[in-house]
Amino acid sequence: MSDFISGFWSHYVTFISLASIAACALLLWITNRARAPI
Repeated sequence: MSDFISGFWSHYVTFISLASIAACALLLWITNRARAPI
């Protein structure tokens, strides 16, 4: 079980979390930009 408590695991979770937040922000920005001219 000590394999999961390592530097790589924390960096992996941090990267996935930031990537998910960035993807949501990008999706909101694209949908908002596409809807504006109408």
